[in-house]
Amino acid sequence: MVTFSASTLAAVVPCLTPCSTAAGASTITTPAGTADFGSTFKNMSVFGQATFNLSDSLRLIGGLRYTNDELDVNHIRRTSLAGPSVQGNFDAGVDNNGLVATAPATGFVAGTANGVPFTTSTSNNNLSGKAAVQADITDNNMAYASYTRGYKGPAYNIFYNLTTVGAGVIAPETVNAYEVGLKNTFLDGDLIVNLAAYYAKYNNYQANGPDFVASVRTRRLTKAGSVSTKGFELDFVATPSRNFTLSGGVAYNKAQVETFRLPPGADASQLIAKGTPLANAPK
Repeated sequence: MVTFSASTLAAVVPCLTPCSTAAGASTITTPAGTADFGSTFKNMSVFGQATFNLSDSLRLIGGLRYTNDELDVNHIRRTSLAGPSVQGNFDAGVDNNGLVATAPATGFVAGTANGVPFTTSTSNNNLSGKAAVQADITDNNMAYASYTRGYKGPAYNIFYNLTTVGAGVIAPETVNAYEVGLKNTFLDGDLIVNLAAYYAKYNNYQANGPDFVASVRTRRLTKAGSVSTKGFELDFVATPSRNFTLSGGVAYNKAQVETFRLPPGADASQLIAKGTPLANAPK
């Protein structure tokens, strides 16, 4: 159950709304509603990995993973009074099978509430995996290169103020990742030095983005587009004496937007340009 108090008058300044413009007259309303919603997710996977020795110093490594995802969701909202923070009724009737308006009109055509919960589902199969080669340059130095295909299953946004605009499935996310590196041992094992360089590109990147829903600032999962990350890492572990160990490392990472997909109904000014650094991913 969600209940808020709100004025029907327009704000005179941001976040400052008058309660009344006349003595003894109130413009306060109490939007209220109840929503029941949930989801069921089933995931099945089979995976395996094998190593094939081409010689005493050269190895091929391969792995595969088959994944099956099934996702079912439901939602119904009964609203006694719509207003700020509380959307109107939402159910299968209002969703109207996601009927799209005929051009030149845009958006969706809402139907009549019928008290039947809105339900939808999706399923997806995926084959991901890994391929790598390792070469022993010496007994203490190993070089490697790898390619990995990653996968994150489909999703839905199911929350209190759900409408048809946000009820569609969010496509699976995939990533193609490449890495090369060296693993080294020196001084009879007293010094370990590892070096790696990598690049990865994520398609249908699933990101939590800010949005306004029913005049409330919120965050919801979106299919944001594609992003990439690249960089290098160097780490070491030194044991100069039996009871003393020194370790450290340095890393450089550049993560950025490659393409950005505006959410439905978003303003073009919210488009994020190619090359924009990702949040919480400093160099």
